[in-house]
This record gives sequence, C-alpha cells and structure tokens, in this order.
Amino acid sequence: MADHPDLEKTYNDAKSALKAREYERARDLLTNILAVDENYRDTSRLLAQTVLLRRRRWYNDIRMWGAMIGAIVIGLLVWIVPKMSLKAALPSPAPNISSLATAIPATTTIPTVSTSPTQTPIQLAWKRVSIGQEFSRDTITAIVVDTQDPDIIYIGMQSAGIFKSIDGGVSWTPTQAGIANAQIMSLVI
Repeated sequence: MADHPDLEKTYNDAKSALKAREYERARDLLTNILAVDENYRDTSRLLAQTVLLRRRRWYNDIRMWGAMIGAIVIGLLVWIVPKMSLKAALPSPAPNISSLATAIPATTTIPTVSTSPTQTPIQLAWKRVSIGQEFSRDTITAIVVDTQDPDIIYIGMQSAGIFKSIDGGVSWTPTQAGIANAQIMSLVI
C-alpha cells in the first residue's frame, strides 16, 4: 500500500472537519478516501462515527434535557408562587360585633337594644373556580341563579349564547335551543 499525498491531505482535512463539527464535509471527504482506498488507515471507522454524529437527536443531548428541566421548574414556580402569595393576601375575618361593644368608652351612653336580629359577618373573598377552559374567550353579560335550587345557574354570553350549570358553577353546558350566536343581555327564571 503506497501512501498517497492527496489521501493524507484529504484524511487530515476530514479530521479537521470532524473537530469543527462539519459533519457533511467530513462525510464527503471520507467517502472520497474510501473510493480510492478502502483500507486507508481508520477511514471506515471515522465515516461510521461521522454518520452517528450526524444522526444525533435532540433527546440524546444532555444540554437539551437540562434546558427542558429548567424550563419546567421555572414554569412551576411561576404557577405556584402567585397562588401562595394570594392566600397570604386574603383579608382577615371581620371582627366580632360583641368584641366591638367592649371597645366603647364607658362615658358613652349605650343605645337601647332592639329586638331585631343581629347580623353575622360573612367572610367574602373571590375564588377562581375555572381556569377559562369552560367558555371561549367571551364576555359574560348576564347571570341568574335559580331561587328554588341555588346549584342551578344560567349565564348569558356576549357572543356564545346561554350556558347552564347544575352543580353550582363547577361545570357548564350550552343550553342555546337555537340561539347559539345570539348576544344575551339579560336572563330571567
């Protein structure tokens, strides 16, 4: 086997192309060497290695997995942290009326007690019951609750018709009866 200076130069160019991650160029150079001499050095092994490197998929790269895991962690933090701070921002319960009566100075005259019932403070706070997957992005224009059964709720949409819930607003079904694309401005039971 005689050394060909052209083969040696092509072989070195192919190795340089592999180092530079120019897999197409390295493959072409190695194929040219094999066309002239099938047993030249380790050209067959380098060509097989080049084909493997060209076929490397994104899911085999550890850097891509690290980036995906990082994105998932950041996404979870963006989703969880506002929920945690929302619980801390909820208002404290209203003070008891009987505790307010003890805070009145002794010099003030206390009005006569009436027989009307005293009001019990109700702690009210907004709570998201849906993440917006029940309805298309539309404006709710009317809401009515059945007085006989408070779990039955009807809503009118600006462009999507009428929806009904039989479980207190947990799930919704369209109840258009032929008025699917009507603008509903009020509802009456």
